Amino acid sequence: GDNGQGKTNLLEAIYLLATSKSFRSSRSAELLCRQPPAEQASVRAEIDEDGVRREQSVGLSGGLRVLRIDGARPRSSAAYAARTPIVVFSPSSLSLSMGSSGERRTLLDRVALYSNPASLAELGAYQRAVRERQRALDDRGEAARDLEEWEELVARHGREVMRARAAASRDVIEATKAAFSRIAPAGLEMNGRYAASAPDDESAFREALRANRSRDRRRGSATTGPHRDDPAL
Repeated sequence: GDNGQGKTNLLEAIYLLATSKSFRSSRSAELLCRQPPAEQASVRAEIDEDGVRREQSVGLSGGLRVLRIDGARPRSSAAYAARTPIVVFSPSSLSLSMGSSGERRTLLDRVALYSNPASLAELGAYQRAVRERQRALDDRGEAARDLEEWEELVARHGREVMRARAAASRDVIEATKAAFSRIAPAGLEMNGRYAASAPDDESAFREALRANRSRDRRRGSATTGPHRDDPAL
């Protein structure tokens, strides 16, 4: 089809239905029609999986999402997203190798979700703990009494995030190596590994956070943790 006919919009709607998120924007409100402006939208489909049919739907209202499987709320957004595994390939996918490390971390988190749905909750808990630790540093300094508690949560959940991403990275890199071997010139190989920025040992992770309090307060973000990790190609 010609440019501007809505091909990508259709793909985005299917991806939204399966995962509850867009592959083009992290803000649900941006998926609503702008001309004329809409306050709500929904996507609904009937899915046939080996002869068993189910209905899935996503409703959008402002920044809120309402998820349903056969009319009932799923246990969690992770349970919903893991129900219908899907991947999308678009021109923006080139950023996986050429763009920022954040794109690659997002890929690993989505892959990890299908084999370990609990990893999404671990990631959310880690991100909240990192934010609260930084807020304590910014507001009350390096001697804040609640820093140790936040750092314990950062290390605990961060370690689980790193393990889930490392497993996803192994799967992705093995699949990529096989695909690369089919299209690359003879003798050219690709390899990669998950490059973690924090120790796998929880106590060593906490000690690294404690040692970097002053630095993290100056730079406004944590120096150590899976938010800085990247698959090295």
